[in-house]
Amino acid sequence: MDSDLSVISDRLLQLYLYPVVAWACLLLGLFVYGHIHWGLLLCLPLSLWFAGLTVYWRIQTRRRLRASEITVGEFRAGTLTISRILAGTSSTPAIVFLAADPFSVTAWSTCLGVGTLCLLAYGVAGTMLRLKGEVPLAVALLASWLALPINATGAVTAATFLGWYDTVAEHTPMPLRGESPGN
Repeated sequence: MDSDLSVISDRLLQLYLYPVVAWACLLLGLFVYGHIHWGLLLCLPLSLWFAGLTVYWRIQTRRRLRASEITVGEFRAGTLTISRILAGTSSTPAIVFLAADPFSVTAWSTCLGVGTLCLLAYGVAGTMLRLKGEVPLAVALLASWLALPINATGAVTAATFLGWYDTVAEHTPMPLRGESPGN
């Protein structure tokens, strides 16, 4: 069994995990001030950060693989580690729902949906790593990364149906019918 120690540095792990800690600290602050629902929207910048970091890691690691600095097994082990981190962080929208109302059936059903997609991403990553070639490795990373924006978007949709974002819509000026722009 190959190790990912030569492929994933401590600095890279920190770049993956510290933003999740920052998100959790912001979520705690939002919880204290009674605006926990805005934690769902913070999942989207987190997802963009992970996308950029994953693309950078994959490009750098493929260069090292082509230069024979690392083996294919080490590359696969690194892909598995990054995929598991991405699949695990896709459960963050469930934390928001449970923090908002831990006894609500809606919160638990949303958590069930988020958890299902998280486990699906975890399973796809594990399955893709058993296949030969670089394309399944890219699919494993993509599937693991896509779980967070899909979960966040679905959770925001569920939160909108629950009325968590009504205050934003009430204060948005809406044009009256029949008015033309500039009048």
